[in-house]
Amino acid sequence: MILDDVRWLQRAVRPNGLPVQLTFYVTSRCNAKCAHCFYGEQLNQPAERELKLAEIERMARSLPRQLWVAFGGGEPFLRPDLADV
Repeated sequence: MILDDVRWLQRAVRPNGLPVQLTFYVTSRCNAKCAHCFYGEQLNQPAERELKLAEIERMARSLPRQLWVAFGGGEPFLRPDLADV
């Protein structure tokens, strides 16, 4: 079992120690009320608390290249500028 965990970890982290995937929550807005949501108490915050597109661009430039970026949220499609993000 421990050997399996080590192999998974080796695949999840690149040789330079950086993660393989970044999950970026683009919004906290959500139009669902899922009982299993681990993020439920933080949902539907004021839109002013979301990062602006310029802030996201600045942050993205400061990060190393990622193999995979996943967009999450609340419901990412509720963000009107999602295509720009």
